[in-house]
Amino acid sequence: MSKTLNNKKIAFILCTNNELYYQECCYYIQNLIIPEGFETDIIAVREAESMTSGYNAAMKSSDAKYKIYLHQDLFLIRKDFITELLDVFSNPEIGMVGLLGTDQAIKHAHFASDWDMGSIIHNNFLTVFEVNFYKKEQTSFCPVKFIDGVLIATQYDIPWDEIHYDKWDFYDISQCMHFSEHGYQIAVLNASESFGYHDIGFCSLEQYDKYRKYFCENNTGFQYEELRTNYYIPKEINEVNKAMINAIENRLFDIPYQIRDIYKNNIICDNTYSYILFFLNILEKELNQYKTPLLLKMECFQDFIDTYNQIKFFMLRIDFGLETTEAKSIANLIKEEVISIALIEEIIQRSCVNQQKVADAITENLHDSWQFS
Repeated sequence: MSKTLNNKKIAFILCTNNELYYQECCYYIQNLIIPEGFETDIIAVREAESMTSGYNAAMKSSDAKYKIYLHQDLFLIRKDFITELLDVFSNPEIGMVGLLGTDQAIKHAHFASDWDMGSIIHNNFLTVFEVNFYKKEQTSFCPVKFIDGVLIATQYDIPWDEIHYDKWDFYDISQCMHFSEHGYQIAVLNASESFGYHDIGFCSLEQYDKYRKYFCENNTGFQYEELRTNYYIPKEINEVNKAMINAIENRLFDIPYQIRDIYKNNIICDNTYSYILFFLNILEKELNQYKTPLLLKMECFQDFIDTYNQIKFFMLRIDFGLETTEAKSIANLIKEEVISIALIEEIIQRSCVNQQKVADAITENLHDSWQFS
C-alpha cells in the first residue's frame, strides 16, 4: 500500500561523504524562499553503497510529494528556485525537472558531454564558467528527454534502479527512462540566470563507460561505441599524489616541484593533484612574502584542503550576495597571518564569478592597499 504524500512538503535529498560540502549545500538550501504554507526537509544519506540505494532509502523515508535529489557540491544560488520549480510542477504531466538536459536521444548515450538545454555554473577547479542554453522563446521550462543528475526534482515516487546502476554513474539517465515509461514528461528550468553553482572539480569517469555500455545494450535506439575524451589521468596518479603529499608534509619541497615539472605539459584531471598544484602555487608566492610561509603552519595536507575550501565557500557567499560577515572574517584571518593574500588570489581566480566584487569586499575590510589583479 502506497503512503500518502504531503503536497505541501519539499525534501532535499543528498548522498554525502564530505561534511564541509554538505553543510555548505545546506546553507544555500536554508536561504531559499519557501512559499507560504510549504515546509522543507533535508535528508542526508551517509555511507551509501550507491547513489540509487541512497536515493531509494531517502525516498521511502520521506512523505514529501516534492523531492529534490542533488549533489553535495551543488549550491542553489537563486533564492526563487523553489517558486520556479513548483510553477513547472503545476503541470501534473511533468514528473521530473533538472537544471541541465537534452531533448535528443543521443545514440552513443554519452550525455555528460552533450547537454544542450538549461543552465548551470561550473567550477572545474581550474576555472569557473557558465553553461547556459537559455531559450528566450520558451516559457520557464524546456521539455527534454534526459537530465543531468546534479539535480533531479520529482513530484512522483518511482524506485531508482539500484540493481543495474549500483555505483555512482548513469543513475540519472536510467531514471529518466523510467519516468518516460510511466508516461511522465521531463523538463529543465529555462532561465537567463543560472540557479546553481556546481563546485564539481574533475569527475572521475572510470565507471561511466561501464554503465553507458550496459544502458546501450539494454535500451532500444542506443548503440555503444568507444569515445575519446579530453580527460588525462596518468595510471600512476594515486602514487604520484601520495609521493607529493608525503614530501609536502615532510617539508621536502623540491620533490613535488620536480614532479609538477614532469607533468607540466598536461592538464591532469584529478582533484587531489589539483589541490597539490594550488598549494605549490601559493607556497611560491608566500616564500617571497613571509620569512616562514603561512602554509607551513598547517599540520597536514588535509588541513590545507579544508582551509582552501572553507575560504572558497566564504568567497562564494560574497559572490552571490549571501554573505553577512564573511568578508570581515577573511580580512581578519589575513591580518592575523592565518591565511595569505596569495591564497585569496588563487581562489578568486579559480572559483569566483564576480571576481572584482569579492576582492573589493575583502579589501574594504583590510583597510590597506592590496589590489586584486
